[in-house]
Amino acid sequence: MGMGRHVRITGMIGQNRYAVQHAISGEICYSTVAPRFRSEIQKGEDEGWCPFLCEMDEDGCRKYYCAIYDSAPKFCRDFKCCTARIKDMNGAEKGRIQGRRTLLTDDESLREMWDSHNEINDISDDEKWVEMLDKLLKSHGYFLERYDQ
Repeated sequence: MGMGRHVRITGMIGQNRYAVQHAISGEICYSTVAPRFRSEIQKGEDEGWCPFLCEMDEDGCRKYYCAIYDSAPKFCRDFKCCTARIKDMNGAEKGRIQGRRTLLTDDESLREMWDSHNEINDISDDEKWVEMLDKLLKSHGYFLERYDQ
């Protein structure tokens, strides 16, 4: 929802086709609004929201969709709402780290391991913390897939 601070419509280049610039990366792309969202484009109505984020009520439930998903800027396509994923040795995702050091998981073994070794969270140096976490995870049959910060 906060991508609107960075995603800017810089012009229209045809019906339902926009020139879009990402303020952080400087990337410019040309995006087409998907037919089902053409009447929903916000055009800056909600401060901070991406102009292509469509809020719709479906079956009594509020849902959000990207109106230009198929032609969105690379920055948006690459965006991950977590800093790392934790996978088992078969590659199945078992948890993810959100923010700096918050574990989100339904895997009880991973949760127990994380909680019983919380002393590594006292390490202030992020690179050292990642190194220690990686070793700990590997010793318990997991591995860390980290995203660039």
